[in-house]
Amino acid sequence: MTSIIIDNIADGMRRRLVARARAHGRSLADEARDILLRATEDETPAEAPPRDSPACEPSPPLGDALVAIWREVGLTDDEFNALRQEVSASKRPAEPMRFD
Repeated sequence: MTSIIIDNIADGMRRRLVARARAHGRSLADEARDILLRATEDETPAEAPPRDSPACEPSPPLGDALVAIWREVGLTDDEFNALRQEVSASKRPAEPMRFD
């Protein structure tokens, strides 16, 4: 079995759940499990995509994906190397990109 944690529950909701659990003679966790079970029991699980589907293909390694993006935007090897040298020479992390 697995566990879930639900953050940021409003105080009023928690009080109502506790009252509901007491009325049913069970713990808060048992009450929550019952609510989740009833909410999901009529649903059928989604089918897994076929193995030959693109959704099942492994993602390319991050480096390969970044190179593909750089090639798509037209970044040459020389430009990339110059950028890398500039970042290395500064001895500090690169500034985050700004989109203003």
